[in-house]
Amino acid sequence: MIILDEIDSVGIKSFSEHDSRNEETNGILTMIDKIEREKLDIIVIGITNYPEKLEPALVRSGRLSNKIEFSFPTEEEVGAMVDYLRQISEKSYKSDRVQWSERFWQEVKEITVELAKEKVSLVLVDLQQIIGLILAQACQENSSIVKPQSEDYRTILEKKVQEKTRKNEANEQISKLFKSFRLKKEVGEGKISRFVEKAIIKELDDYNRNIEEKQKEFQKKLIADYKRDADSKTLRKEDEI
Repeated sequence: MIILDEIDSVGIKSFSEHDSRNEETNGILTMIDKIEREKLDIIVIGITNYPEKLEPALVRSGRLSNKIEFSFPTEEEVGAMVDYLRQISEKSYKSDRVQWSERFWQEVKEITVELAKEKVSLVLVDLQQIIGLILAQACQENSSIVKPQSEDYRTILEKKVQEKTRKNEANEQISKLFKSFRLKKEVGEGKISRFVEKAIIKELDDYNRNIEEKQKEFQKKLIADYKRDADSKTLRKEDEI
């Protein structure tokens, strides 16, 4: 089995007949055709959130023509994912210092189900990272017992949701560009010039660059927030002493 994750990053459609940027796409097409021609016992699966970006030749009959759509999870499915998150987290961070509580996981489940309604494509890895971050934050409190707090989980998850929302909005604009130019091509308005295609590619690059910069800013801000919160808690403890 061959799995091509985020296939839209390489199987992107071209707006002109001659495009050196499509070498990756041509390679995928050649591979799929060889598998089909030689009747090899291989299954090729492409994964994407943006099927409208794909080169039509890639999804025609005999290639990646069978489509299976996965919708956003239900509340029950999100709850089951949090249950699994609990299992792997308590196993990964098994220590006498870490004190997990039933209340913490119940609140984490409620928070996750609530924010999942935003439909921003958060995955299990995102939630695992958040658990790691709140444990790191709890360790900075210089306590012999580490108690993860659901409030910290909510704060970080809300920031991730905001970041994902901005990224999704950018991708939505990109998708509209592709749909617009594909429609023009289909109704016979003539070939799109190389100049226009370069303009589109530049806009896509600008979007991606902007997203990367925002992600870096978000990470820096997150670290700064942690340090500030840790310093504030340390000062409060000194005042109490």
